[in-house]
Amino acid sequence: RARRGVEASLQQLLEEHRATIVQRWRDIVINSYPAETARFIRAEKDPFANPVGGTIVGSLDQMWDSLVAGGEPKDAITAVEDICKLRAVQEFSPSQAIAFLPFLKDALREVLEVESLEAEPLRGLLAFESRIDQLTLLAFDTYVGCRERIYKIQATEARSRSQRVLEKLNARLLGGPRKATSDVDAADDTPRPVTDGKGGDPT
Repeated sequence: RARRGVEASLQQLLEEHRATIVQRWRDIVINSYPAETARFIRAEKDPFANPVGGTIVGSLDQMWDSLVAGGEPKDAITAVEDICKLRAVQEFSPSQAIAFLPFLKDALREVLEVESLEAEPLRGLLAFESRIDQLTLLAFDTYVGCRERIYKIQATEARSRSQRVLEKLNARLLGGPRKATSDVDAADDTPRPVTDGKGGDPT
């Protein structure tokens, strides 16, 4: 159980309960996935066979260490980006995608039994949660950036597919891969009468 009393600083509590807090945080994040996916993430320990699970474990550890060290939100940007890239391609709404950081608050309050904390560690916890909020804002910006890149890739692929379809259609209709680039080009395909080179009919 968490130590009680004014003499027990939040830093001591966080160090003492690091493993339990981080494990509980991981569990909450993994449980945000569909049940079958969550079972696989939890059961498969090989990071090569389970890259999602490996990314979750490594990134949450890095974020935790950065937060406890009191660093700036940007210090954890690599770990935040790794999680956001995963969740940007999965079936999450924006609020669900970045919920992995508010989930840390849930883990903290559960493990530290926040209702029983004395005033000093409680004040420290509120300040710690403020850093989590700052990191959450950064995660939202990062997630939006990931989604924008995905949309651009999808739009480029859609245009490329459409172009290929048009080229195949032109090839079938015109007997070759020729592409009409303007009304003038299209008009050039109209058959013209044969002349004698002086503008007159050779007959």
